[in-house]
Amino acid sequence: MILVFTNGVYDCNNNVFYDNENIPADTINLQNDYDSDGNIIVRHDFEFDFIQTNESILIHNFLHYQKHLPSDITNVILSYCSNWEFIETPYFDRLMEVNFEEKERKLFYIFLGRLFHHFSEKDNWGIIPIIYGQENTIETILEHFLGNYKLCIGRYGIECVMPSDSIWSGLVSIVGCEGTSTRAMVNTINDLMNNRNHTYGRSMYSEQTLLLEDPKFIFLAEPENEDYAEFQFNYLEEENVLAFGFNTVMTEVEYIRNGIYNEFTSLIRKSNMAYLEACNLYEDKDMLLNS
Repeated sequence: MILVFTNGVYDCNNNVFYDNENIPADTINLQNDYDSDGNIIVRHDFEFDFIQTNESILIHNFLHYQKHLPSDITNVILSYCSNWEFIETPYFDRLMEVNFEEKERKLFYIFLGRLFHHFSEKDNWGIIPIIYGQENTIETILEHFLGNYKLCIGRYGIECVMPSDSIWSGLVSIVGCEGTSTRAMVNTINDLMNNRNHTYGRSMYSEQTLLLEDPKFIFLAEPENEDYAEFQFNYLEEENVLAFGFNTVMTEVEYIRNGIYNEFTSLIRKSNMAYLEACNLYEDKDMLLNS
């Protein structure tokens, strides 16, 4: 995926940022919608600058001045360590720390980075993360920057689809409508997990086929009845589900959200690097989850 900013473009596949004066026309295509093989070129535009930080300096200062390691040892460590964990995102880190243990935080960064490789994932993990819980900061932030599709589930299935952006980013929110049934909710989520087509109509006056390809995160609404609560509890234990429960409601939520908005470009690069590293290290789901 290519992310377009006001001051340049970020090539997610290669983890490289090019300012506007140095965009290589032979490798970064901003004019066409399809490449030479007929594959869609996925781009996303942001109306702000991409801010870069020098991670190697941050790592060196942390090891040398805070951990008091000699420079020669610090340099050896620098040559082997993964830089993404040292990219500073203090506000997003705070959101992670109050909800997850260290291993879960690492997994969340990895799957967040997969958002920026739409239709061109480098993994074979077969996992779609599901997000649930009372705290909806992560859903609000990702919808703000990337857009998502809200699926209104009625008695028999999807009643209507409400896209918040014209670009399909792989983010799906499941919301209840009047008369929502647990069976319809189960069927919809199963379809999403298996990349099946969805038909919807009623409010559209005629049924249409919508392919929600390659979902990256599924956001579940809070249960409104005991049946759905029981389903959610059981479903989140399924083998191919990686569940992230945001259940801690923070008192400083607006402060955290505003901070994450300001550090979002650092978060993009941090999570993208985490995903690229994980693809190189973990060949399958078991290796990833048991690392």
